[in-house]
Amino acid sequence: MALLYILQGIRSPITDYLALAFICFGSELFFLCVSSVIFWCFSKKAAYKLVFTFAFFGPLIILANIIAQVPFPWISQTGLSTLPQIAAAADGFSFPSIGIFTASVLCAVIFINNHNISVKISCAAVAVLTIAAYLYLGLCSTWSAAVSLVLAAVFSFLFTKFADGMLFDIRQYPIYLLISSIPTFILLVVSVFIYLNGLISLKVFSTSLRLTGMSAALLFSWFFESNFVRFSIRCSRSGQLLKAVIGSASTIITWPVLYFVLNLIPDFWPAGFICNVIVTVGAFSIYPFFIRGVFSSAY
Repeated sequence: MALLYILQGIRSPITDYLALAFICFGSELFFLCVSSVIFWCFSKKAAYKLVFTFAFFGPLIILANIIAQVPFPWISQTGLSTLPQIAAAADGFSFPSIGIFTASVLCAVIFINNHNISVKISCAAVAVLTIAAYLYLGLCSTWSAAVSLVLAAVFSFLFTKFADGMLFDIRQYPIYLLISSIPTFILLVVSVFIYLNGLISLKVFSTSLRLTGMSAALLFSWFFESNFVRFSIRCSRSGQLLKAVIGSASTIITWPVLYFVLNLIPDFWPAGFICNVIVTVGAFSIYPFFIRGVFSSAY
């Protein structure tokens, strides 16, 4: 915890804003934007590896988080504090860190599957900045950050090395879908059980459900796109850039707009779940279908 006290001692308005920006690297929206752009424009294989690594191992990390129920350091440690907006929005627990795991999986899969040194350096920088921001804001301990990073790196390495045949053997898709859905199903059942027994709050349960929805939607989208959409990423460089801009803008705009509309309903706690499902299916199935039509002349 000594590092957290040191980081708290150097706080300033500028570093506060930087930390708030850097923790966005661990958000579902950032994950969806980056992975969908890779999916549409660069490498479906790399994107599928990224999607499967998160969809299979992410629920296990979330499950460990709600079972361990380790409080945030700014709650459990005397003398530590966080920003008011972080305290108001905090949901879940600190070990393992879901945000660090999400950002680290994203960076690790891209790092492993890309041979460009600049991309590798960028991935390492994003992972380091995300961890630093989480520690700076007291959202996890150094131990939690280290465990989350190592698990993400190990899972990403193992899956990306052994997933090639699985992801593109269409004859086995139903079996792979069934097996890959097991962690998500377990997370859903355990979350409901723990919530109904009063062991977690509605806020924590809604967060678990939101991420469960994202994992399930990623798996469904992979199965649906592989069997029915089957779009190609081949097009000119300008076409790739245009697809990246249109697609990422669509994802970034859809989530907050949809979330705002759903929250007009009083106490509508499934809003995050619905947003993640719709935006994920849109990013990996619906948008590619329309993008395929727009750029069909380039394929």
